[in-house]
Amino acid sequence: MSDFKFACPECGQHISADESCRGRQVQCPHCRHSFVVPAGEPSSPERPLRPPVRTASKSAVSSRWPTVVFWVVFMLVACVVAGLTWHRHSAPRRSIENLVGKSVVVAAPGAPDAHVLSTSDSSPLAKIRVQNPPGAITFVLELKKTVEEYYEEGAQAEKRASSPADFMGEGTQLHYGVARIHFDTKTNVTTGEQGSANGPRSYEFKLNATLMAKGERSLAEWANAHVNLRNAKGHVLSCSLFRLAPGPGSGFVAVNEIAVNHRNDLSRGKLDGKMMWITVPYSELGVSPGQSVRITFMDQGNTVYSDGEMLPRFPIKLQ
Repeated sequence: MSDFKFACPECGQHISADESCRGRQVQCPHCRHSFVVPAGEPSSPERPLRPPVRTASKSAVSSRWPTVVFWVVFMLVACVVAGLTWHRHSAPRRSIENLVGKSVVVAAPGAPDAHVLSTSDSSPLAKIRVQNPPGAITFVLELKKTVEEYYEEGAQAEKRASSPADFMGEGTQLHYGVARIHFDTKTNVTTGEQGSANGPRSYEFKLNATLMAKGERSLAEWANAHVNLRNAKGHVLSCSLFRLAPGPGSGFVAVNEIAVNHRNDLSRGKLDGKMMWITVPYSELGVSPGQSVRITFMDQGNTVYSDGEMLPRFPIKLQ
C-alpha cells in the first residue's frame, strides 16, 4: 500500500504513514502528542475568483475627450488672465515725471558752443547757447529768474487784472510761450519766420517750446494755468516738433504742419532752476554728422504765440 503524508496538529511535523493508518490514533514521533490520523486528504480551498478587469471601450474613452479638453483650455485661460492682472499691477504707472526730459542731452561742462545769442533787455532769457553734442542739437536757455518766480508774477498779475484783456496786456514774462525754433536742413535755402512782413521764407522743421504748469492730475499752459491750476505742483517744458510741407499760396510760402512724435513732446525739454534745455535728436530732423543746418530762434518770452523777437539766423555744422 502506498504511503501518504500528513502533519501533526500540535507541532506541525510532517509524518509519513501507510494508508491503513487512516482513522487510527497515533503518537507524533517528534512531540509525543497523540492524535487521530485524518481519514482522507483535506480538499484545498478554492481560490477566490478575481473580478474581471474591465477595459474602457474606445467609445467610452472618446466620450471623455471633450471634458478633458475643456478643463485644459480653462486652466490655460485662467493662467493667462492671472498673468495679465499681475503684470498690470506690477508695471510702473505712466506719470509726468516718467516722460519729462528723457531725450534731453546736456553737453559736458566746458563743451564748445556752436553759437551764442544774446536777447534784448525785455526778454526773460539772459542767454541762449546752442550746443552740438554728438547726435543732437541742444539749446541751453538761461533765465534771469527761476521759473517759479515768473509763475508767481503771473499769478499776481492775474489777481490785479480786471479783465482777461488787462491781464494779457500786462505782458507777463513767460506767460505764453518760450521760443519757436526753425530748422533748415538744406544749405541753399534761407531759414526764417515766414510771413508778409518778412517776405518769402522757407524752413523744414519748427519746434514750439511752451511752459506748462503741473497740477495733481493734469497740465495747463501758462496762458491759463493761473485759472485752471490754483496751486501748481511743478513746471515742465513742452516742446512740439513739426515737419513743414510747402502748400499753395502767393506772396509768401504757405506750409502744412505735420507733428513729429507729438505725443512725446515732454521728453525734449527739461527745467532746473534758471536753466532750460531743449534737445532735438538728429533722427527727428533726418540729418547726419557733417551736414550744415541753419537755425532761426524766435524769443517769445514776453509776447504772444504769433509774435516775438527774431534773433539773427546762423548755420551750424553737425558733429
